[in-house]
Amino acid sequence: MLKKQIVNSYLALVSIHGMITIGFALVFGVNHPFFSHYEINNVIGVIIASIATAIPLYAIAGFLFVIGKENKKQLLRASIHAASIFTATLTVLWAISYLLSTNGFSQSTWLIYVLSNYPSAVIMNRIINLPDLRSPLMLLTATSPGIGFVFGVFIRIFNENTSKAGK
Repeated sequence: MLKKQIVNSYLALVSIHGMITIGFALVFGVNHPFFSHYEINNVIGVIIASIATAIPLYAIAGFLFVIGKENKKQLLRASIHAASIFTATLTVLWAISYLLSTNGFSQSTWLIYVLSNYPSAVIMNRIINLPDLRSPLMLLTATSPGIGFVFGVFIRIFNENTSKAGK
């Protein structure tokens, strides 16, 4: 039963990611709303802004994901597993993009990661300093979809448990 919930949670997270990517792309295009915080040789502000933009989007999605579920017994554990798999997938795509860009391939290889993690990584489109673009700190943007989704699932399950206890 847990394996089925993990697969369903993962498929829901991938679907939600696709919808958020399309919506974010339609609203903001190739620009990130917080790109003005970018300073050369200081990417932490951009990363925090990027993560702060993505986590609420995925938290809302995780919150809404729980509504349609009848069996919520192991749903939080299943969503943690699914988010871990999704984060690992984004990490592998980041590593592939990193290796291809540092080994002499075109800089457009970053597009692989940007398109696969659009709401968080679109900020990388406008970074002009190569050491900033290749900063290992950029890997932190791969964690925001999973963290947001699990946070939303947790809030909804906690909210339902406290409302049932109050009755």
